[in-house]
Amino acid sequence: MGVLPIPTKRMLNKAEAANYCGFETGSAFAAAVPVAPVQIGSKMLYDQKALDAWLDQLSTPAERKRGFAERVSRAG
Repeated sequence: MGVLPIPTKRMLNKAEAANYCGFETGSAFAAAVPVAPVQIGSKMLYDQKALDAWLDQLSTPAERKRGFAERVSRAG
């Protein structure tokens, strides 16, 4: 899979959201990331601000205790 450029738009499709968060595949992203997509018309899109909020909280001790590393390792 080629590297996708980090998009400048706010709403991202699954491949863009996975790339934005540093995942190589959409399936690994979906298994590890608790941010749900929103439906806009017929599309399911991820809000970049929601992804940022989730990424920001990863550095807190409470999130580390929830086993994020374990979820990511299971995702592949």
